[in-house]
Amino acid sequence: MAKVLVVDDSAVDRRFVGGLLQRESNYLVEFAEDGADALTKIRQAAPDIIVTDLQMPNRNGLELVSAVRLHHAGIPIILMTGHGSEGLAVEALQRGAAGYVPKPQLGECLLDAVSQAKSVFVDVAAVNFFDSTGVHALVTAHHAAQRRDGRLYVVNAGGLVAAVLELTGLDALLRVPAEEGRHA
Repeated sequence: MAKVLVVDDSAVDRRFVGGLLQRESNYLVEFAEDGADALTKIRQAAPDIIVTDLQMPNRNGLELVSAVRLHHAGIPIILMTGHGSEGLAVEALQRGAAGYVPKPQLGECLLDAVSQAKSVFVDVAAVNFFDSTGVHALVTAHHAAQRRDGRLYVVNAGGLVAAVLELTGLDALLRVPAEEGRHA
């Protein structure tokens, strides 16, 4: 069961988001009141996924994204806000957020965003298969996906990398986004 940390300074919004996640899925939901509280809870027991508001005191959502990327890079973060724009969504993604959902669309979009965030994508063109680090990187990514009840996807598996995956049999174990209707 994946653990989701919901971060919002509004108790009403925290309960709403937590309710969506608990009612429609099998997530263990925990709560934090702001970015500073979230960082404390992450240090105590890291969640699998973070869903955070943008506008909060004591570290806003973008600051939380930056801090988590620095110290806990493997945790996907979904940013939500009632005061969004396309530019804000781009900035959130550039800082390392896994997704962005406007608050008016939480009911329609949140579960899909969290489900996608559970998946782990590995750019295998950047993986070194000539020593154990490449295999270690794939095993680590596979375990991260399993902890989130997600899937491991490989992207850019061409040329020598595709040949290595085929020779080792890893190609049969790893999913390629195109097989699931996704575009890499």
